[in-house]
Amino acid sequence: MSLRVLLLPPNPSAALLEAVAPKGIDVEVTRLFEHTPDALRAALPNCDIIVGDWSGQLRLGDTEAALARDAALVQQPTAGVETIDLDAWARRGVPVANIGPANSWSVTEWCLGATMNLLRSYRWADAEVRNGRWPQLDILEHARPRELRGSRVGVVGAGQVGSRLCGMYSALGCDVSYWSPRSRIAEAAWRSLPELLSTSDLVIIAIARTPDTLGLVDRAAVAALPVDAILIDVSRGGIVDQEAVLGRVRDRTMAGAALDVFGTEPPQLDPQVIAEQNVLFSPHVAGVTGNSVAAQVGTVRDNIVAVATGKPLVHVLNR
Repeated sequence: MSLRVLLLPPNPSAALLEAVAPKGIDVEVTRLFEHTPDALRAALPNCDIIVGDWSGQLRLGDTEAALARDAALVQQPTAGVETIDLDAWARRGVPVANIGPANSWSVTEWCLGATMNLLRSYRWADAEVRNGRWPQLDILEHARPRELRGSRVGVVGAGQVGSRLCGMYSALGCDVSYWSPRSRIAEAAWRSLPELLSTSDLVIIAIARTPDTLGLVDRAAVAALPVDAILIDVSRGGIVDQEAVLGRVRDRTMAGAALDVFGTEPPQLDPQVIAEQNVLFSPHVAGVTGNSVAAQVGTVRDNIVAVATGKPLVHVLNR
């Protein structure tokens, strides 16, 4: 009998399509006829493995867990599992796995690139040269470039990405601290969230979205950021009040912001914000490189093979 795989992403890559049908394993892959909760629920009784939706539109909660009576695995093809009720699937005895650290280096390096872009005003300098100007000294007044070394860096989150961020920025000569409600990082100092936000030159938000972290960095928290602070958000939409951040950047009371995630994706951006050269926007691709995608789909493939062959699963989150 074929292993029945229900593939939920509406736009799976060729690599993911290949990963969910590993060579040597008899697999029958099904996709939804429409990307809706009703279509999902209709398909759930007839699958052994569910490959989760990375668009964030389809939730896998109590109702879905009850319908998936034959399911042996829910495999999320990303790191984030905020649309999956881990406890609901645990109560049904179904493991939920993600990709583990597959894209953590990609996200970490993206943060470094965004940091340097904003600290050294790459976009401003590029635009000046493209427009026929050569402002070698004017940059000090108009863009206020700074060195990274010696900066106070505050990381919100202590998972795979948060831990790598702390190690990388420490190695680059920064004074690094972090906040996390649970996890701990030996290489950096833990600070309360209000203290971290009010004393950091660079704040990086790299924490999972949960009911406890929604609205974590609200308008009041953003207001506490120092003048000339930079904020980088690679978490999930809804954790940071991004409107408050962008408002401070427009008012020149923050040095800049880099946003890879948004509450609504794609976002509806204010034309005034679009014109800001000290704001960097990215379409939720901080973790997307050839290396990371290969590692992500490799994890999906390996866990499907594990179900088929009775081997242990990796990166299970709800044991």
